[in-house]
Amino acid sequence: MRQIAASTFRYVFKRATTRDQLKGIVAVQEQCFASSTERSSLATLENLTSHGGIEYHKFIVAAKPSLLEAEQPEVDQETVAAYIMYQLHETEGAHVISIGTAPSHQKQGHARTMMNWCVEHARERGCHQATLRVRASNLPAVSLYRSLGYVPFGATPSYYSSPVEDALELKLTLVPEKVNEPELPIENEISVNAKSYFTYNFNQFLPTMFLR
Repeated sequence: MRQIAASTFRYVFKRATTRDQLKGIVAVQEQCFASSTERSSLATLENLTSHGGIEYHKFIVAAKPSLLEAEQPEVDQETVAAYIMYQLHETEGAHVISIGTAPSHQKQGHARTMMNWCVEHARERGCHQATLRVRASNLPAVSLYRSLGYVPFGATPSYYSSPVEDALELKLTLVPEKVNEPELPIENEISVNAKSYFTYNFNQFLPTMFLR
């Protein structure tokens, strides 16, 4: 299959609800992570359901070819470009389980936007903090999280394998906004203009954000 430039895609943010979408998450993890600590099996994702006061959420950024490209029969109609999985608990807060972007769709602002969505969802749920783990050597990811306001608060020695490495623990203090939680969007399109500013419009649920 021929390569398609990222600029010819339109991106759609939605909850992962189908088996094919979960397979897409697994595929992105296989492209991004060498360590089994950072990858999930399809069975694990299918069994990741809310219980015991903990809500589990799986969202994806689906890449759909533009109308011109979609006319080409050899082009897949939808692929998972990026994903985020996180859990919410009103007492313990939010925790980002995993986030990743396929190499061919990186540098598009997906990770920042998904992280912002997670934070807004956590605030709506009354969470007081958001936490995550990241490889100490993953400087681009650490830089992103720090730019979003996350600060180090600990480390987990030898948390990762292939290679063995410590995990930095980061947290973001939230100011909960007690509001009636709206129904989460099933699908919201992400549009891209000529200057590569990305508009993720979550309608009533998240203010429109412009990201470089």
